[in-house]
Amino acid sequence: MTSLGTFNDLDPYQVASLASCFVPGDRSNEQIHLRTELGKPLQQLQDSARRIAEIQRECKLEVDVEEYVESTARLYMMDVIYCWSKGC
Repeated sequence: MTSLGTFNDLDPYQVASLASCFVPGDRSNEQIHLRTELGKPLQQLQDSARRIAEIQRECKLEVDVEEYVESTARLYMMDVIYCWSKGC
C-alpha cells in the first residue's frame, strides 16, 4: 500500500522526469530505456496508480487495473526529461 511521503526521497531530476508521465500525448512505439535512477520512482508511480484503480474497482467502477496503470504513466519521455533537467 502506498503511504504519505512515497516520493519524498526523489531528487528534483527524478521528480521532473516522473512528472513527464502525466503529459498528454500519443503513445510511442519506440523501445524505452530508463536509467537506473528512474526505476524506483516509476515503480512507485505504478504502484500508486494500481492502488487507485483497485479502489475504483472496490467501489464497483468498471476499471481494468493494468490498463489504468499503463495509461496513467506515459514513460516514453522520462529519460529525456531527466537528462534535460540535469542540463544535458
